[in-house]
Amino acid sequence: MDTHKLKVLLAAVDSGSLNKAAERLGYTQPAIVHAINSLEKELGVKIIERSHKGVALTTEGAQLYPDILKMVALDDDIAVRAAAINKAARQYLLIEALPSVARHILSKPISIFQKNYPEATIDLQLVNGPVRPFSSSNDVDLVLTDIRFCENVPHRVIMSDPMMAVVPSAWDIAAAQNVSVEDLCNYKILFPPDTAMSSALLFLKERAPDQMTISTIGSDILISLVEQEVGVTVISHLSTEHLPASVRCVPIRPELSRSLCICARDFDSLTQIQRNFLSILYEYLITFAAGLSERATEQPPLPSVSS
Repeated sequence: MDTHKLKVLLAAVDSGSLNKAAERLGYTQPAIVHAINSLEKELGVKIIERSHKGVALTTEGAQLYPDILKMVALDDDIAVRAAAINKAARQYLLIEALPSVARHILSKPISIFQKNYPEATIDLQLVNGPVRPFSSSNDVDLVLTDIRFCENVPHRVIMSDPMMAVVPSAWDIAAAQNVSVEDLCNYKILFPPDTAMSSALLFLKERAPDQMTISTIGSDILISLVEQEVGVTVISHLSTEHLPASVRCVPIRPELSRSLCICARDFDSLTQIQRNFLSILYEYLITFAAGLSERATEQPPLPSVSS
């Protein structure tokens, strides 16, 4: 049986309208009608009724509906598994990551991975926002991002990244060993867009009476404005390398930090290429996290990667 027809039927029942189903699927209304009529003819059962109120299941259709749902779900599951098998055979790995994570964490593990597995191909894409649900239409293998963006997807915390105040070197605050959240809020604080902020930054923004939002993703413009003494900003410690001499990083007390996570479709069913990359990444993170800050911060345990 052609599951495409079943999916058309589900769209019509779910939306309650043939026109809405056509809009959702990108088809014409006659094409929707043809698919449903063909399905009813194939099954020998009238499945839906059409009236001025819209589309509704017949008594027979309601009896078949649970089985139709199961069949469509099984079809989607087969498609996902087939795609995973095909990707594993091609030795292809698609990774999405925050720009700061890609720049400061992933470059070395990717280099090591390519040397160890020269036949493999890695596609790295930069993202900044909620992780897309893993589905048959989303073939991403791994996502490295802030825990704020991991809602409703499987994820594991891999490290804590402290937030640092970035201030003009000429200001008195630059000489401080650390700065409290209260004292920091005495200055104009420059923030990125809300969609690009970690939970720690959102916490700070709620308490800052004088603030400015810069509608761009990335810290370069924020740092440039701090150089011009427009205000101060807050960035992750991960992003504090190679800052200009005209600004200084000051630790914040109590410590604000973002939790970096790795997301995967199913941590219990990782492909071999995913396990190989994660093993290299985790080994690198142990050394990297130890050198990230002179302060002794307790890191959460890394997820296990079983062979």
